[in-house]
Amino acid sequence: REVLPDGILYASRESHYSVFKAARMYRMGCIKVDTRASGEIDCADFRTKLLQNKDKPAIINVNI
Repeated sequence: REVLPDGILYASRESHYSVFKAARMYRMGCIKVDTRASGEIDCADFRTKLLQNKDKPAIINVNI
C-alpha cells in the first residue's frame, strides 16, 4: 500500500473473503476477476479489467 498508493488489487471471485476484507480495511481499489468452471482465473476477463485500469499499478492476488 505504501509503495503503490493508487494500485488496484485484482483477485479472483473465488479468493478467500479475507482478501476483500483487507482491501476494504486499507481502502484499496479492488476488482474481482471472473473464474472459469475449473476455478482458474478467466484470462480474457482479467485482461479486459487490466486494460480498463492501465493507468494504475496492478496488485495481483494469487491463489495456489
